[in-house]
Amino acid sequence: MILSRGFPASFGELVSLVRESTPSPESVTIQAGHFLLYYDTVEDRILPCISSELDAPRHEVLRREVGRFPAQTFGLGLRLLAAIGAPRNHLMVVVNDWQYIPKQVDRQRFYMARPDLPAEYRHMLGAASISPTLLRAEKSAKTGPFHGEMNLRNQYRKVVEKMIASGTLPAGAGLETHGENLVCNLTDAMGSKKEVYCSSKSGDCAAEIAQMLRIARQKTACDLFINLYPAVCRNFVESGTELGEELLGNGVPTVLNIGMPTHKIETQADLFSECEVTLHNWKPCADNTPQRRRV
Repeated sequence: MILSRGFPASFGELVSLVRESTPSPESVTIQAGHFLLYYDTVEDRILPCISSELDAPRHEVLRREVGRFPAQTFGLGLRLLAAIGAPRNHLMVVVNDWQYIPKQVDRQRFYMARPDLPAEYRHMLGAASISPTLLRAEKSAKTGPFHGEMNLRNQYRKVVEKMIASGTLPAGAGLETHGENLVCNLTDAMGSKKEVYCSSKSGDCAAEIAQMLRIARQKTACDLFINLYPAVCRNFVESGTELGEELLGNGVPTVLNIGMPTHKIETQADLFSECEVTLHNWKPCADNTPQRRRV
């Protein structure tokens, strides 16, 4: 359930929305700089879809359509953290490492060759007025400073399987057997039953979001999480945010999802041409279970 929705037309309006949602956060974690991986068949390389990293003429379409979103949102994320002024700030970068990578190509090739953030990101961090802590992936993930979407899906799957094995699924979650498959369904706030786990399937984009929020809360104790994401992913982002609370019990008090366009982006101002902000807010009841609160 989306609690409130806003359409800021400028950075100033966005900052106002953030301050209204959480006036004095102690710990803020932001996901910014999200990018796609692309397999270049000519060079047999996996490249990040970031304009500054795509230097061949054949990459022009990528640069124009998706290549400028990553760096612009990374810079915007740093500005936003500075404007909020919380005592503790963390930054994480999620990578789409499955959509444009052929099955026969090992995505780990990218992570092995990229042990650090892209040079453009490092430059912006060095010039920023704040120094947020980079929330790196676990060493076992072998994705370095990035959180790969495939790894997030796998982690989500393991978490749910552990909950099933230990009998700790929340109220509203039920198990069914479909042939050889074990399925977990969850009844959402609107009374609709949805499949949130299947033993024969990998998780989807909503699972990634749920697990991303779980990691952020566990590692940073954030009371505000901000996600700067491609607007085309809105449905998965919103459902994943709810899934993270209703199934995993993530406990992030306030989540702000900020959807922005990925095409025709030249400056940060262009990100606000189709910007949509949705607010999710929970507060604990007397028994410490999450309760939705309209803000």
